[in-house]
Amino acid sequence: MSTGSQLYLTIGDLLRQHRIDADLSVPQLQELSGVHRTTIARIENGEIKRSEYATIQNIAKSLNTPYEVTVEHYICVVPRIDILLSILEEVISLGSASLASKIAIKYLESPNEDSFDAIEKLYDITTTCKAEPALKYLLFQTIIDYSRDHGVMLYLAKGQLQSYFIERNDFTRLESTYQYGKHILNYKNFLSHDEKILLYYKLAVHAYSLTRYDECKHYYNKYITFKFAGSAEKHRVANALVESKVGNTAFAKIELTACLQDAADNNFIHIVTGLLEIHLQNDDIAAAQKLFSYDDKIQGIVFLTPMVGAEIARYYRIKGHVLSALAEFDCAVDAYLTSVEKYTYISKREEAFDSFHHVTELLLNNNELIGVETIRKINSVCAALRKKEELI
Repeated sequence: MSTGSQLYLTIGDLLRQHRIDADLSVPQLQELSGVHRTTIARIENGEIKRSEYATIQNIAKSLNTPYEVTVEHYICVVPRIDILLSILEEVISLGSASLASKIAIKYLESPNEDSFDAIEKLYDITTTCKAEPALKYLLFQTIIDYSRDHGVMLYLAKGQLQSYFIERNDFTRLESTYQYGKHILNYKNFLSHDEKILLYYKLAVHAYSLTRYDECKHYYNKYITFKFAGSAEKHRVANALVESKVGNTAFAKIELTACLQDAADNNFIHIVTGLLEIHLQNDDIAAAQKLFSYDDKIQGIVFLTPMVGAEIARYYRIKGHVLSALAEFDCAVDAYLTSVEKYTYISKREEAFDSFHHVTELLLNNNELIGVETIRKINSVCAALRKKEELI
């Protein structure tokens, strides 16, 4: 007989059938689990409606009952709120996203907890837990759905904001997530001062990534209207980059150059790529070449978001352009291929193929570059691209 979870109405039914399937008597199960046979019998017969979670898990583990199946049955008869939250935190630590969402729904629907208090606790757990983004996203979606259905606008706004922060790192959906971020502005009055600052800043960066520089400047100007303790360098760099994109490159060059020497790591790559792009536009190849002295520092940057990863990939593409202008074609191929690898790593496939196109153009225009070593490098990068495609 299949032991799928859909066959059993109660946790007792589930455990009894698994015991029978394992060909174990109740006394034998007592020996394996450490749970007294009387307790086992009463759980199986439904005499104990709300068994201790630890007891159920001891029995289930002895029967090799899947963890997810055990938990799903256990929460059918809603245990105490503190027990539900404890199970939720355990499931989050194990990384089971779908199960965590089911427990969260049970918790929110509990008649023993005020709706607002329940959402607040779940939101706090979700924002502070060290879980994978996909799991946190699913919990935030649960919060959003419940808040919308129950008219809790504060956590509808907060949940959407946190979901946006996660989704915007998916480069395959930059346009749709940008529109979602703009939609959250309809709920900005429910956000805290700090949350509004973050939203405007991230929308500005998002618009920049989509090359919508006028919108980027609009959101950046909204961002800087807030009074807050922040990095003057960060503001200066962001403003210079925006100005460079709307044509004020002379001002941007002065500002970025002034920030370069003492820049923090999280600003450094943006400064260098911004300057490289300006020098290339001005056909100042010598000035662009001098920036290659920072290669070691750029290679050591540990990026925490795909957007920083994309900026590193863009650096290597622009470096390829500069090296091509210097007729250092072998080094240009290496730079372009590094750009391909960096873009591939963050699943920005169109950009990866664009960088790869520059390689093929170089080879077509410079036949002497086509050698065994070049082909080996290209083959290695193609293998990485193919592997990434298979994972998607």
